[in-house]
Amino acid sequence: MFKQDHGGLDLLGRVYEYFIGEFAYNEGKRGGQYFTPLSIVRCLVSMLEPQEGIVIDPCCGSSGMFVQSEVFTKHSHKLSFFGQENIDFIYRLCKMNLFIHGIDGKIELGNSYYNDKHPTLKADYILANPPFNDGSKSED
Repeated sequence: MFKQDHGGLDLLGRVYEYFIGEFAYNEGKRGGQYFTPLSIVRCLVSMLEPQEGIVIDPCCGSSGMFVQSEVFTKHSHKLSFFGQENIDFIYRLCKMNLFIHGIDGKIELGNSYYNDKHPTLKADYILANPPFNDGSKSED
């Protein structure tokens, strides 16, 4: 009923993305986590122009790259998404964001620098904004 009467998942997805953006802005100032701004994500996706195949984001955050890739293809479901996120809470945000947008993705929890969960994956597209400003110490 919600889907038919109010724009359904698209409206719910936009609301969720708004709150993720607010969370990212506020938490980023305090916790050192910075989410890629939507305008940058849209720019990256439009430059890459993914049509069909496998998309990977080794530092997928809240899955904005995947959502915008699916929007770019007009929800054709011709893309398969693989990602990894190191922070448990953000990993859960990512999974929820994909669910709300009706996107199936193989997302794993872990540090892709030190423990790649998709080591044999051959991707058609790589979308990433690595956490360059991540102040954490390496495991090695």
